[in-house]
Amino acid sequence: MKWFSNMKISVKLISGFALIAFIAGAIGIFGVINIKKIDSLDTKLYVNMTEPLGQLVTMTDAYKSIRSRARDVLLSVNVAEISTHEVRINERSVEFDKAIEAFAKTIQTDEGQKLVATAKESKANYMKYMNSMISQAKANNMAGARASLTAAGNDATVLEEVLDALTTQKVEMAKKTADENTATANAASVTTYIVILIGMLISLVLGVIIARGISRPVQRLIEAADKLAVGDIDVNVETDSKDEIGNLMKAFGIMVENIRYQ
Repeated sequence: MKWFSNMKISVKLISGFALIAFIAGAIGIFGVINIKKIDSLDTKLYVNMTEPLGQLVTMTDAYKSIRSRARDVLLSVNVAEISTHEVRINERSVEFDKAIEAFAKTIQTDEGQKLVATAKESKANYMKYMNSMISQAKANNMAGARASLTAAGNDATVLEEVLDALTTQKVEMAKKTADENTATANAASVTTYIVILIGMLISLVLGVIIARGISRPVQRLIEAADKLAVGDIDVNVETDSKDEIGNLMKAFGIMVENIRYQ
């Protein structure tokens, strides 16, 4: 540490403050990196888990609306009423298709992709029966319309089961992802606390070193001056420091030597 003691006092102080500022900046940057990391994980959770759950709700609601409208078709008394239900069925079918396409982009497992493929196939088959039912109903063939609706039952059951399975899978994955995000946030918090503690310790040690480097030689000069003030010339202020205080002590030592030989 001799090189440090030989530094000018101003250089010591400026270097100390600069190092403390660097430590504070490093801690701040580390904290920002962790915050951005957690923010990225939360965004991923929303995009891949939370938002798709909304799309599943849209699909389920659209499917149930189609089934409800299908029953209304069988109760319709004229073609105009059937056509109104047909328009609503087609609108909800489009909503379903858009939702499942958006949902498919968030699937991250092979099992999920298979479920989506099954859902698309079952829904397509279901809509074929719906179109057949509507055509039969418009032709006033209600027996044929009911037969088409009955035939759609198997695909309807499969579609319902797949939607339930997809919902369960997404909820489980969302919980798993949320738990992982919590663990990451906790680890980041602990690491940040450690970095802050290390920074505080380094700053404290640096402060003590600089303070002692200044206060100790000054205290020696004060003690020597006190002795000299009462006529005691048996004082020793030798130092090998080359900073301002070291130079002052050397000058004080020369003064003491001159007094001794007077």
